[in-house]
Amino acid sequence: MYINWLGLVGGMVVFIIGSSLIVLVYMYYRIVEPPAKQWGKRILISLFLFSIGGIGVIVDSIHELRLWFLGAIPITLSYILALSSSVHYIKRLALITKTPFEEEKEEKYVPSGAYLTLKTPYEIKELLMLMREKFNGLIVISRDPLHVFLRTTGMKPDKYIWLSRVEAPESTDPTKLHLIQNEILKFISQRKGKVIVYLTGLDYLLLYNDFSSIAKFLFTLKDYLTMNESLLILHLPKNTVSNIQESVITREFKWLDENRLLGEIALFGVMKKESEKDASSESTPRKNRESQETSKEA
Repeated sequence: MYINWLGLVGGMVVFIIGSSLIVLVYMYYRIVEPPAKQWGKRILISLFLFSIGGIGVIVDSIHELRLWFLGAIPITLSYILALSSSVHYIKRLALITKTPFEEEKEEKYVPSGAYLTLKTPYEIKELLMLMREKFNGLIVISRDPLHVFLRTTGMKPDKYIWLSRVEAPESTDPTKLHLIQNEILKFISQRKGKVIVYLTGLDYLLLYNDFSSIAKFLFTLKDYLTMNESLLILHLPKNTVSNIQESVITREFKWLDENRLLGEIALFGVMKKESEKDASSESTPRKNRESQETSKEA
């Protein structure tokens, strides 16, 4: 019987290392938050391919046929996936990681106001996660319990309000709009303004409240948020309200344009840097003039 002992031992070592790392990485994968969770998923797939490559090396070692590709292809793919995932994750970290000096210098710009969106929390989570870096906090008001929201979106807000008549720690009765408003205002006060409020479950609120009460609640909430440089995003699926009711809401709310909103933040950052450069360039000649006048007087 043909056996390549060196290849057999090498394949077994590769398989054992890959399997052990899969178990280790999976333990961390279960507890990390996005975007590290997406990176962990790719690393798990890479390690799985690496382990399969070890099996391919073992198979090649006990057959006279040239089956080297059974190990070479999965191992090569695992390296490519691991490297590309690492580069992608480093880019993401570069966008959100700053030195302490830069954090002190940077002024957070947040586009305040109220917006409407047709997208669910899952569909808009990438936008919320990116914008969250510019805000002081995210509060979500939803019909789903917290564990369902976490499972479907993979995103953990800073505060969560569950719209339900069931008594639970994070639940609030949908008939008590003033309590929902108070919880949001308390969160704004705790975070010193500049927060994101994402509200979904409008259809559920309409079951227990008339439209005029909800409209007053939304418009008052919008005014509070605008005054505190905060942002309200209201999930408004199609056919939730009538055309007349929708026209009432759109008088105060704008439809959300994700690219434009992110562009405004980026544009503000560029304008701020330019203004700082202009201010520094203006201050240099002024200092030179002052020093010359001082020398003349002396």
